[in-house]
Amino acid sequence: MHLRGVSGVLVVVLSGGCTPPGGEPTTGGPGGAEGTTTSTSTFGGSETGGGSAVPTTDGTSGGVTSEVDTGAVTGSSSGGSESTGEPGTTTGGGGSLCDADGQGISATLVHWSGPNKDCETIVLTNRLTMNVGPGVFDVDACGCNNPCESPDPWLLTIVAPMAALPATLPMCHRLVFEQAWNADMTVCEFVALSVWDLDSEAPFGVYHAATRVEPTAEAIGVGWSVESGVNEVCGCDECCRTPELRDLSFTFNNVEVVQLAEGDESLADVVGLPYRVHNLRSHDAGICDETEEVDWAVLAEF
Repeated sequence: MHLRGVSGVLVVVLSGGCTPPGGEPTTGGPGGAEGTTTSTSTFGGSETGGGSAVPTTDGTSGGVTSEVDTGAVTGSSSGGSESTGEPGTTTGGGGSLCDADGQGISATLVHWSGPNKDCETIVLTNRLTMNVGPGVFDVDACGCNNPCESPDPWLLTIVAPMAALPATLPMCHRLVFEQAWNADMTVCEFVALSVWDLDSEAPFGVYHAATRVEPTAEAIGVGWSVESGVNEVCGCDECCRTPELRDLSFTFNNVEVVQLAEGDESLADVVGLPYRVHNLRSHDAGICDETEEVDWAVLAEF
């Protein structure tokens, strides 16, 4: 059985411009909600997804300890599949539901002073200090245009197909990094992140990604939502649940932006601004000791 793509529609919506409000670290939210999706027409094009990027850096940085230090957190990862097509089309990844192998996304946010045992949402107002490599960014939580006695350095690392990575971060940005304990309370896992450009009045943000259906709480607060709906089911003799291949429907202010099958990507339009939306993985293999796999990313292209 092949993955069946569902084409997406791009809808222009109206929204007032504002910058998301400030905030202190809070406890991370629960996993994603599900819903049904509807079939729509296509807008925009597809691009070839890149391979996984696992950059490293051997540099060090000084600084003072932040009040919200955190250890490295892990997200989902797997083998990669690519989507490709001509402009004006949206194409799906290869393979079948039972052996779905789309690559997911993971991220870590670490303070240079070292990790601790906290597992909570981290909210930082940062100045970008260096693009270390693809998906790897040195940031200073001292902020922009703020007098600081010493820097507050953090390292953000995002691992995903190259096409789903931000090429850079805004020089002055707001970063929301949500994480949560796994079911056994043994590993602190990355679940969602959002980035806003503090020099832009657009409230939509410049990057959103998650390893669950729902985006960050702050992204939901400015109008973003994601829903999951069944595309196909697959037989499995030794499964605990019915295996399902799912679509993800992305909306802004309750108006659908685009709907994508697993492995699809598409150009989208939000209030006249272009975004590239990636559904990296969205399936439940039905295996007893595994949970559903949902990974997606939304990147501004302006």
